[in-house]
Amino acid sequence: MADPRSGVKYVHLKRSETCGFGFSILGGAGSDLPPIVYDIIEGSPAAKSHQ
Repeated sequence: MADPRSGVKYVHLKRSETCGFGFSILGGAGSDLPPIVYDIIEGSPAAKSHQ
């Protein structure tokens, strides 16, 4: 479990065959930005998780 003070959050999602996990990430490896979730598709596993 992540330490809430670290800003890290672990999320468990089951991938959908039709839309993947249902979110988009900006930044990350090879970028000057940390990974940031910036879009969640309505009705997707990510949206349904309410996390």
